[in-house]
Amino acid sequence: MPAERVILLRHGESTWNADGRRQGQLDPPLSAVGRAQASAVAGALAEEEEAIAGIVTSDLARARYTAEACAQRLGRTPEVDARLREMDIGRWAGRLRREVDAAEPELLARIHAGEDLPRGGAECLADLHARVASAVHEHIEACPGGTLLIVSHGGPVRVQVASLLGCEGLDAHAIERPANASRTLLARAEAGRWRLVCHNYPPRPAPNP
Repeated sequence: MPAERVILLRHGESTWNADGRRQGQLDPPLSAVGRAQASAVAGALAEEEEAIAGIVTSDLARARYTAEACAQRLGRTPEVDARLREMDIGRWAGRLRREVDAAEPELLARIHAGEDLPRGGAECLADLHARVASAVHEHIEACPGGTLLIVSHGGPVRVQVASLLGCEGLDAHAIERPANASRTLLARAEAGRWRLVCHNYPPRPAPNP
C-alpha cells in the first residue's frame, strides 16, 4: 500500500545559508542554528507524526544530518537517494548571491521572467523536475502506507509540490521557497489525486510594516 501522506522537509540552516552563499550540489555542513533546527523539527515530528512509515533523504550532508536527527527520534533508518539533491547550478555554486546577481543580471532576469535556462551553465528547472519527480513517485509507491518523510532542499521541495499536484509545467518561482527546517504536507484525496494541506510550516515571520 503506497504512502497516504507525504511530508517534504527542507534541511536546517547550513553555514552557506547563513553567509548568503549559493550552494547547489556543493556540500557545506549545517550551522549551529541548523543543528538546533534539525533537533527541534525531529522532536516535533516525534510528537505529532506517529504514522511515519519511511524516511528518504538527499545524500548531501545538510539534508542527511537533518534526516538522521529525525530518524533517531522516530526509530527509522533513512534511505539515501542522490536524485533528491539540490539543483546543479554549475559556476554559481559557492558564490555569494549578491555576486551572482551582479555578474549575470540579464540571465537572471530572463529566468525570473519565466525562461527555463540552465542555472550557472548546469541544470534547468525541467532537469530538476525530471529527476526529483521520478524519485518521489518511486518512494511513495515503495512506502508501506502511512506517512513518508522526504528530506531535501528548497528547489526539490518546490518541484515535488508541483509534481504531486500534477502541475509539471508550473514555474517553481510560483511556489514560495521553503524556509530552513520547514515542512510541507500533502495528503491523498479522491481518485488518487494529492491535496496540499500546508506549505512552509512553521511559516516565515511576517515582514515589519
